Parts: sequence; structure tokens; C-alpha cells
Amino acid sequence: MRLAADVAHPAVESLEKYQQLLDQVTYNGASNGNSRSASDCDRPALLLWVEAVALALEVEQLAESEAEKIRLRAEQYRPDGLCPLFFDGRCRLEKNRPLSCRLRDPRTPPSLDRTRFAADLAVINRQFVSEVFHSLAPETKQLTVAESLLLDV
Repeated sequence: MRLAADVAHPAVESLEKYQQLLDQVTYNGASNGNSRSASDCDRPALLLWVEAVALALEVEQLAESEAEKIRLRAEQYRPDGLCPLFFDGRCRLEKNRPLSCRLRDPRTPPSLDRTRFAADLAVINRQFVSEVFHSLAPETKQLTVAESLLLDV
């Protein structure tokens, strides 16, 4: 996700920091977006707010027909089902998947310091929540991928 300079979002800085963090997590086969299997996505990640909003913004950038397909799958999502982004044999947002998904990806090199990335994500999320919600912290600390895809951003 690359935010245009004219995007009027209350948390552009923390969203940009999040994108920089995402850019640091690469994995074997990154150029082949179809190399994942359904078993990699049978338990979708829970997302922090910065990840959820970034994901919702990515969906907004898709063609309307693709975005509607994804939203419909999110509406029909069941906790025991596949991630709503995984269909037709691939993740529909492979290149822009949340950090939580990337850290669980079996293609991510074992040498990657997942603890450091999770800690960095927590710091960025705290900044994001402060910028967006101010002193009223949201009741929900994490959202499912499906809930994230249905956010109105």
C-alpha cells in the first residue's frame, strides 16, 4: 500500500511506517504469488488496527468487481473456514498481505527475527490507535481479516 501525498487520513505517518515494516519482510518465492496453499490460510491471522486499516485501504484500490467479491467472502466468513482473501487457489492480496500473515508464512526465512517485527508492529499500532482514536481506545484490540475487509475507510 502506497498512500498518495494528498490522502487525508488521520494516521498517514503510522501507516507509512507500517508499510516500511512490511517491505522488510520478504520470503522465498516472493515473486510467485500462487505458491501458497490453502493450509497456509486455514486459520486467518488476527490483525492489529494498523494492519486492519491498511488491508481495508488495499481493497479500496482494487477494481470494484474484485473488491465486491472479497467483501462478499468476508461477509460469509466462518471462523472455521479459509481466510476470505484465499480463493481461486491464491491469496488475492498476496503482495500486500498483513505483517501477521507474513510472519506465519512458511516461506518466510527461519532466520527472520519475528519477535523484533512483532515488537515494531506493536509500537506502530500504538501510534496509529493514538492518532485515530485519540484518548478513546477501541474496545476491540484485534480484528479478524474478515472484519478488516469490511471496515469503512
